[in-house]
Amino acid sequence: MAKKSGKCKNKRKKSLDRLPTSSSSRDVLTANKPRSSQSIGLARRHNSVTSIASQYNQSCGRFTGRITPNESLKQVKEALMVDSYGQSLYDCVLVYLQCPKHKKVALTSVDKGQFLPFGPIYNGESWLTSVATLINHILDLGNKVNESRTFTEPTVVDILRVQVPIYFQFITRVTYYSELSTYACHTGQCCKDNPIVAWFDISSVRLKNNSNEQYLGPEPVIFNELAVPNHAKCREITVLDALVYEVGTGQRTPQGQLLNFCGYTEEDVLRLYGDFILHCYPSEFMTYYTFETYLKRADLKLCNKARQLEAIFRSFNFNQTNGYINFNEFILGLAMIDKLNGYRANDFNEIKESNGQDKSDTKTKSKKVSKSKSVSKSASMVKTKSGNKIHNKGTANFTSQLNEITAGYIFRYFAKSTNVNSSSKHNQLSEEDFNNALTSLSLSEGEILKLKQLGSKNKSPLSEKDFISIVASRLSPNTCSSIYSACTISMLDHFTLKTAYPPINFRQIKKRQDCINAIQAKLSRARELCSNCRSKRYTAASYLVKVSSNGIICDPTSNRQPDVERMSKAKRALSEHYFMPNYVCNQMADMIRKFASKLQMYQLKGNFEALDWVKERNACLGKIEKVCEDARQLFERESRVVKITSPCYVIGDIHGNLRDLLIYEQIIWRQGPYFCTANCLLLGDYVDRGDWSIECILYLLSMKLLAPERLFMLRGNHESRALQREFTFFNECIDKFGSVDGNRIFELFNKTFDYMPVCAIIDEQIFCAHGGIPSCANKLEQIMSIPCPLVDPDCDSEIAMEILWNDPITSQEYSDLIANSEEAKNSAQLLPKGFLSNTKRGTGCYFSEQAIRNFMEGNSVSHVIRAHELIPSGYQYHAGGRCLTVFSCSYYCDGINQAAVAMVHDSKIRVVKVDTGTKEDLNRRVRP
Repeated sequence: MAKKSGKCKNKRKKSLDRLPTSSSSRDVLTANKPRSSQSIGLARRHNSVTSIASQYNQSCGRFTGRITPNESLKQVKEALMVDSYGQSLYDCVLVYLQCPKHKKVALTSVDKGQFLPFGPIYNGESWLTSVATLINHILDLGNKVNESRTFTEPTVVDILRVQVPIYFQFITRVTYYSELSTYACHTGQCCKDNPIVAWFDISSVRLKNNSNEQYLGPEPVIFNELAVPNHAKCREITVLDALVYEVGTGQRTPQGQLLNFCGYTEEDVLRLYGDFILHCYPSEFMTYYTFETYLKRADLKLCNKARQLEAIFRSFNFNQTNGYINFNEFILGLAMIDKLNGYRANDFNEIKESNGQDKSDTKTKSKKVSKSKSVSKSASMVKTKSGNKIHNKGTANFTSQLNEITAGYIFRYFAKSTNVNSSSKHNQLSEEDFNNALTSLSLSEGEILKLKQLGSKNKSPLSEKDFISIVASRLSPNTCSSIYSACTISMLDHFTLKTAYPPINFRQIKKRQDCINAIQAKLSRARELCSNCRSKRYTAASYLVKVSSNGIICDPTSNRQPDVERMSKAKRALSEHYFMPNYVCNQMADMIRKFASKLQMYQLKGNFEALDWVKERNACLGKIEKVCEDARQLFERESRVVKITSPCYVIGDIHGNLRDLLIYEQIIWRQGPYFCTANCLLLGDYVDRGDWSIECILYLLSMKLLAPERLFMLRGNHESRALQREFTFFNECIDKFGSVDGNRIFELFNKTFDYMPVCAIIDEQIFCAHGGIPSCANKLEQIMSIPCPLVDPDCDSEIAMEILWNDPITSQEYSDLIANSEEAKNSAQLLPKGFLSNTKRGTGCYFSEQAIRNFMEGNSVSHVIRAHELIPSGYQYHAGGRCLTVFSCSYYCDGINQAAVAMVHDSKIRVVKVDTGTKEDLNRRVRP
């Protein structure tokens, strides 16, 4: 409670290496460029009819970093995340990690190309935790460095949900943006290549649409090129998006008729859609590099030369400035290959008549039409190889649209990429390329000559619009071209026989679901008992007891049953000590109760001589030494972060208030802590300021020794020699035991305090400490490293000092302090975000609501309970109820405050205000 004296010479170091993290939300970057509504590959957005949460058990086979497929598969098996779709589809996070100083971005290499670093979202793990873990892994930080000092707080910039065919479940890809901090640059931790990532100049990250670039997806380029938006994108890609040209009004579009013309059904589209996302995910697009690797995996040869493959990919890409295609562009491109090669399932007039009907009945094996160029100039029909006639009359509007689409593919195949420095945003066709495009068509020589004459009237080079206006009117739905002539089989037939990835089937789904059900059943059984309960082995108790009408344990009787022998010797010894009247802890507790009864603090019946320290100090010295030494050894065996289970009472400052302490005995552990059904945690500050500090600490140490697994004690800021000399505890020892023995007793108590734990975790969710969370340690593992013994917390451990001294403030108080205090503004630049120097106490820090949230998220805890501050009502909530202060010493320093404790039970944290009597009752006590 007190303000620090400032005697410690080793003041906390405030160096420039403690730089602030970014305070603004960085809703940076949109997910992709808006694509033209004219694009044939643009899928209309539908609200998914099956938009449900992503499956919790998605596979996480591909991990960030250069790993072999065998290593990846091993990791999948170890993670117990089996997915029948293979190792590629799972919920994941991406991070666009940038170094603003050197203008570089981190990219990782995986088996399918270079991409933004990505990693799986594990079951029960938050997105932010996943991306923080990913960045730590990328930068090889581990738990050694405070990540908030190395990189800025990751901010969501894009959320993409992709629906998986057959399953009809969704997988989620969350993209974050983060920057390396100035601290990372100062310490030389930025832009260092390692086996996981390599750093590239942002200006060099471009799509070139040739074999020189090896990007898994265009996202690194998309995020580079886009300006900073004011919000993130939330998007979905559903099965309906893939079937946009196969269902409803989509069938009546030229694109839908193209698919029907070539015999593509919904089943074919979904099969290729599954292949597409398996190959491209976690990207949603296909680049030239992944297009090339996909064809190799599918064992499909579209051309003989690399330049021709670049031209084919360019023809698929309707929006010529993108350099990547989506699924609809991909499948329409495959259908156009079949159309221009003369492969089709239906005649054109049959397609028109069946427009909007079920196409599954009309599908037959693809047939190939003649690609002869000697078609009559005035012909009003085109004959197929089977002799069927396809009448154009009455279909002019549809024919025109389909011909325009066909002409666009031919144009893009021959058009050369525009120079990056050109003002033109589209590819253009030179006169030579125009002539080559015409020559590739299955038109008569007269038609070709006429088209060349029309082309010569236009300025060279030709734009796509000019080319379509010249050529489209001369085409028919059955016009062929030699640009895809290397294909010896229709795309539909090839992918019907063989896909790049094994398609999923319902048998696999059932097998997978059976596996999921078995795992869920196992987890359900495991959740019934915690690990602590599963490890317990019960025996008969070593003593039988009797409970009096007023709830007091009496007449203990030794249990002679053989089963008692199964109990460990340590537990049997503990039971014997507890029920042994002459055990030193029982003697000490009884002496203190009698002493309190004499002072009218405690209702104890009977004739007895109350304790008088002055008269009996020599007789008590040995007992005090025994209690302190045994307690010291007990604390030494405990962790610096004690783990406790609920139910649990949490008690704040005591400050020598023996009257309140014995009231807690009556209401919480009336039968003694050994028989208490709940644990009890005390948060420190047992001495100073009150009249009976020696009695309080002796009583608590005795209870701790009697029930070491029920009662837990943490160290407070007043459990230190310097503060006790400044306040009352040292003088109390001298007054009650004299100069020589007083100094000896004072040192005995403080040697015990040196070994006390500094914080506790209840049910692995609630962080408890005397003061609060530290600025210099964001992980519990760092707190575990606090030295033991700790003679002077203020000088020997900065982490311990802050845990004992820090105070919470609201977000508004945090902002006001920075705005109105130069000292606070300077400390905000030196401390992690959410912390300021504690000007009220002269040591430690203030921690804001944001600091609380960051600490809880970083350690997977849900709440903070602390003491340390006088609260008139005995308790106060902070951070919207996520942090609670309890003060358990009523009428502190003759004030008027009330006392309260916290009760943790049944997934609730309940405040219990304790009636300790009136101020008049307090004034009737006998002064020392």
